[in-house]
Amino acid sequence: MTKFILEVKTWWFEQPTNGITYVRVKANLKNLPEHLRVFVPMFSEFLSSIGTKNYRYDDFNDRILSCTNGLEVKIDKFSKSADVLDRNENLFVSIGFLDRNIDSAFECLSEILATPNFDEPSNIADLVKMESINKANNIGNKGLEYASSYAQSGIKAFARSFEALRSDVFFCQYAAEVLKTADPLPILKVAIVQMTEIASYVFREENIEFSVHGNKKKFSLIKLKLEMLLN
Repeated sequence: MTKFILEVKTWWFEQPTNGITYVRVKANLKNLPEHLRVFVPMFSEFLSSIGTKNYRYDDFNDRILSCTNGLEVKIDKFSKSADVLDRNENLFVSIGFLDRNIDSAFECLSEILATPNFDEPSNIADLVKMESINKANNIGNKGLEYASSYAQSGIKAFARSFEALRSDVFFCQYAAEVLKTADPLPILKVAIVQMTEIASYVFREENIEFSVHGNKKKFSLIKLKLEMLLN
């Protein structure tokens, strides 16, 4: 079932989820300004590990994990046709929670969508370091994935979007710049500003859609919470 909440398309799926509701936010990336695109993979990896305007990253992490299964963030890209120039690009933010935690879960979801705070340089520095180590350690295991991703990117437009090898090379080069300097703050600020801009763009009402999976009896309350989120 598809309906609109204000101007936002919302998909409702009644399913036996044992007292758990799943909400997914789809944000369209296709028209994201070009200068921001290189930082989208980093944005996707860091969004679930930052704080908000009202909560430090560690406090917010404790809050969201106390009432939900945490945030899952991923990039999806595909083509709807055989046209090699066709591309669709979306960011998905997913969250699941017990029905008794609806109020607190939506407080957290509203916080991270409306007031994400990337401007905690020490946290961003730690995330950059940890993720660069993880990528470096997995280069060998991802060889086939990189080869396939890079090969497809030469053929189809959607495959060039946020291509895995280029994205990880950029990330590791950026991390190297951060780690080799005694004063990484100016370099960190570049990423902080770019990711803040990405958030302000992708989570606009005109760019998003919702999907809800769960007990139909809870849909009226979920609808009210989504309306409050948009306002």
